[in-house]
Amino acid sequence: MTGGGSGLKLELTSGYREETSLNTFLIDPKSRGTITSFLSAVGLPDHEHLKQVIALHDRPFTLLLQPDTPIELWPLVDAFTFDLERDWLMVYKTDPEVLIDAIIEMAMFLRGFNTAIGAESPWRVDLAIGAWRVVRQNIKRSLMIPDSVPQFAVELPGHTVTQLDQVTFAGMVFLAGQVHTQVHFPPEAARSVVEAYHRLRRIILTVGLGLGLDDVRTFNQRLVRALLHTETVLLPKTGGSPFDDFIQSSDFKVDDLGEE
Repeated sequence: MTGGGSGLKLELTSGYREETSLNTFLIDPKSRGTITSFLSAVGLPDHEHLKQVIALHDRPFTLLLQPDTPIELWPLVDAFTFDLERDWLMVYKTDPEVLIDAIIEMAMFLRGFNTAIGAESPWRVDLAIGAWRVVRQNIKRSLMIPDSVPQFAVELPGHTVTQLDQVTFAGMVFLAGQVHTQVHFPPEAARSVVEAYHRLRRIILTVGLGLGLDDVRTFNQRLVRALLHTETVLLPKTGGSPFDDFIQSSDFKVDDLGEE
């Protein structure tokens, strides 16, 4: 699920509004014909794991496949999102691991998992996204689907993490929600920043702990409590920092560590 950017200057989201290449599929989990048509279209006619995640759905859903959309996908941003007006799934890559994650999250979306999309503070959306990813991983493990998503290492430039303020905090929420990412702090990083990251990581993991597709009520209750706790206990009240510019910094690095 694509979120609000947590105060980071991501230039990715504008591309999601473009529909330069549109393939629309109405996928009915009870219709072999619609499933076969979709899998053939993405060049994966016999992919058993995709069939498994489609079977998670209890009703038909619409998927918009846009692999030719001219956008640059940052490694830490999901290559899919939801069209909230039409309740459609929009996917920007045909890689099996992307399609699997997207279809699982669409099942969560249609079941009523809280996205926090539309929240005034983008960090709320990113915290929810992180918790969604935890549940998504739980579902994949329950289906015995191997996790083939690459692992990444993020090296933070020192000048961006010397103090904890609202913008730096939002960045920590974003990074804490990356289940496939190792974050490396420089020696000059403020202790408060490092602690905030680890506390946020624990909160996100706790929201999704042990939950599956049928645990929507528990998830939503936990998420509401987590957002309230985060706002009242962890969120700095004032201040700004250059953290939102760190992606443009030549010191910022995202390294692909390969698959798990």
